[in-house]
Amino acid sequence: MRVVFEQMTPNQMKQFLKFLYESMVSYTFESTQIDTIISAIRQDLVNPEWISTDSMGDVLAVLDTKEDLSLFVKMVRGFKDQSFDFPLRPTDHYIRYCGNEWLNAKGLTTKNNAIRFIENQIQQQNMKEVDGLIFTNTWMKEFLNDYRTCIYRKEIPNLVHRFFVE
Repeated sequence: MRVVFEQMTPNQMKQFLKFLYESMVSYTFESTQIDTIISAIRQDLVNPEWISTDSMGDVLAVLDTKEDLSLFVKMVRGFKDQSFDFPLRPTDHYIRYCGNEWLNAKGLTTKNNAIRFIENQIQQQNMKEVDGLIFTNTWMKEFLNDYRTCIYRKEIPNLVHRFFVE
């Protein structure tokens, strides 16, 4: 079945990408739609995780050619990167906040577990989120060692790197 959409605004594209991600529906984008995706990314409307699915490979290939989107592409690849499932030694700071239940028998955990822990805390502590912008409370600021009043959800994969011993 072929579905064709009229020209979308970046905000409409944001909603469509979120729908595709949540429903796991595959869709092949035309070049004009990819331009709208790029515009939505430049306006900080798109969560990198939405582009990390296998069905978005054609979009990611085009994004790779845009120098100004290299950080966004890095974040997308972070969601796809298998190294996020590789057990690593967490810092004492991470263990103090997370406890041992997030560690395996060897005292290791993965970056994906760290992301899940943060997501879990955002929900449990009822932190407000508006369009991917999370308003952090005192606990989260201290845990992240980042005292901004809010963080973007798409920053989380990059923030977890600080919780592991190199």
